[in-house]
Amino acid sequence: MCFHHYDRLLADRLTWWDDVTFVLNNYRVALAWTHPRMAYEDAIDAEADRLTADLPSDNFMRDGTPVYRTVGRSRKQIIHTVYEPCTQTDRHDQWQQARKQVMLSANIQIGPSLDAHWCQYSRVINLCVPIEVRNESDLRQLVALTRRLLMREVTLQEAFPDYQYTRADWEREGLHIAGSDLHVHKVGL
Repeated sequence: MCFHHYDRLLADRLTWWDDVTFVLNNYRVALAWTHPRMAYEDAIDAEADRLTADLPSDNFMRDGTPVYRTVGRSRKQIIHTVYEPCTQTDRHDQWQQARKQVMLSANIQIGPSLDAHWCQYSRVINLCVPIEVRNESDLRQLVALTRRLLMREVTLQEAFPDYQYTRADWEREGLHIAGSDLHVHKVGL
């Protein structure tokens, strides 16, 4: 079962992720595939989150100060909450700055990975491999690889020997230039 339409995708565009469900040995497999460039971007975002974790929260509902009124002799009741002015744009700007700093200085390496677990209705596979999925034929090749991995006919090391996605790959693909406009590359606009 394929969830995406590929008829409007450019033949040379970069791909980031895809989902597909198939049957293997009489059980359903839900495959969530990501390209290492997606995992690399997620690692950059996670590091930017870590660097800006001490900034004030942009969740204004959590930072309110309750105002009480006295009810009886020793009880009090919240009558309303006063919220500080939202500093979301400041926090966002600082996060973007931290993200740019990480993009320029990070030494992140992403290798192929496979994480499998069972849920109530299927086996869930999170697979990160350097394959471009631009059409249904590419998706079939990804499913075939996943089947071979699950049947232990091949290992990730055998399929992608010594593969690492690094900053050099990120720059070669021109993603360092995109900065905060990575979404443009993701949707192929």
